[in-house]
Amino acid sequence: GWIGRNLKFLRRETVREAVARFRDFANVFREQLGKAAAAQPDVIDAIITLLPTTHAVDVRIQLLEVLECMTQGDAILSRALDLGVVPMLVEAANASDAALRVQALTTMYSNCRTDAYVRALIDASCLPKLLQALLSNCSHAETAAAASVVRMCFRSDMGAECLEKLDILSPLVNLLSHTNDAILEQATGALRNATRREANCLWLSSHGSLQLLVALAKDSAPASSKNAVVCLRNCSKILKLQKELHSLGGLELIGLRYPTIK
Repeated sequence: GWIGRNLKFLRRETVREAVARFRDFANVFREQLGKAAAAQPDVIDAIITLLPTTHAVDVRIQLLEVLECMTQGDAILSRALDLGVVPMLVEAANASDAALRVQALTTMYSNCRTDAYVRALIDASCLPKLLQALLSNCSHAETAAAASVVRMCFRSDMGAECLEKLDILSPLVNLLSHTNDAILEQATGALRNATRREANCLWLSSHGSLQLLVALAKDSAPASSKNAVVCLRNCSKILKLQKELHSLGGLELIGLRYPTIK
């Protein structure tokens, strides 16, 4: 009932107040709001209709927060795709306001779980813009958010292929020397997913990046260390990389012995 009562305000002049109510509700009752959106498709329709027509930055950020909560179910995410949500997110991710960019990337990240969504990101030329974000001197929050989208896109074969063509591994490896824990966690997480593909493991070896992963596995925040260990484990599945990992001390970290020592 609450959803229906407040939905009518989204269509009136009191949009700012209504969106704030939805945002506050979403922060407390995230799961319930997602279920309500699935049961009442006109809710997501109203939110997405407002996105391109709302100019106040604070309201746009709140709309994106609500959208992030509402699209957790695949059915409602499919509806959002049909309504053209991805180009709107890409536009917001290129806004002049840093907070708006970060929230757009965060919403984008939370939805990167289906091939259809990743395909929409590719069609909207989103991935090259993520590369620009990783290479630029943006805020820590924005860099971490961009890396998180890359991390999720690597879970899709079509996303991984597109990212590899952009040479996305190079800026991700550069982030391994960062001092910000949030950035390190997302960069190592992206490489964790990337190293499920043999070609990416070989790329890391040829560019001398395995040493960085070994160092992070030994001495970094727990989340980043865990991601680095999984990267090493993925790379160790390739026989020709085992000797290098052994010489770096990487096999010991994942509990393996080098099988050809004489």
